[in-house]
Amino acid sequence: MKYLLIIASFLISFDGYAQKESELLFDKASSFYYGVDFQDSTNINFKRDFDSSLIYLLRLNKKYPNYRRIETLDRISVCYFEREDYSKSLAYALRVLPNFKTNNIESDNYCFECNSACYRIGYIYQLQKQFEKALSYYDSCSTKYTTLQPFCSISYFSSKVPLDYNLFTCYQGLGQSKRALTKLTEYMFDSTRNEYLDTSIVNDYIKLLSTLYSKTEIIKNIQTAIDSMYYNVEIKRNKDSIKYDYKISCWFNLFGSKVILTEVEGYGRDTNEIDFWNTKENFIERIKQSEGYKRLYVL
Repeated sequence: MKYLLIIASFLISFDGYAQKESELLFDKASSFYYGVDFQDSTNINFKRDFDSSLIYLLRLNKKYPNYRRIETLDRISVCYFEREDYSKSLAYALRVLPNFKTNNIESDNYCFECNSACYRIGYIYQLQKQFEKALSYYDSCSTKYTTLQPFCSISYFSSKVPLDYNLFTCYQGLGQSKRALTKLTEYMFDSTRNEYLDTSIVNDYIKLLSTLYSKTEIIKNIQTAIDSMYYNVEIKRNKDSIKYDYKISCWFNLFGSKVILTEVEGYGRDTNEIDFWNTKENFIERIKQSEGYKRLYVL
């Protein structure tokens, strides 16, 4: 009995040590991964160091493979990706996806890392010019490994524009040029989205468009889109009060894309007049101030 108690005590002590060591390894890896010194919050010069983080993550994964396993695998994949070791990054990202059990983000069985791993897999295949594989994983990001929808337009476009640019690149790589254009046209001809476009996106779009249409054809298409732009305003008295409800729609077709400038409904307004922001004149001005218009519509 005495020996059994000693053995039990030893096992408990060992388990406690193992838990503490695994936590320390994970915290150390996290410090380098995020660039935050968890042991010294006053160290403001601490920077992200993926090489150092990888050392601790690999040690953790080897010695304690079940400790925060999914997070560890995904972070290892990220570290290898940052080192441009894409084959190892891909291998670890692919090990993350089998942990997916449900796309219900409120469930304890939801794999938050699956979305980022899936996107990374798609991007690696894109870099390898395996465009069909890349497209299938990009599609899974929005259909299977879904995440919470961004709560504001800034976060929405900040994530969506890079993805659509990747889709643009993949379709172009597959020789589907017109389909590639549809992934970026909506951003190129609405000035409210100028800030989400960097130089490479604008230049690549214009370069591809110029291989499909002459300068004259491009200008004619843009002008036709403006002239035939759909604009509709519906304003009616609220049946339960003296206030007004309204519905405004504005869109146009250009280069195979339907570019929606607004589809908005409002309730309980004090007046039956709309503000300038929702006038047809403003929507036309938004087109003329867009990156696409300014770069392409030159008479």
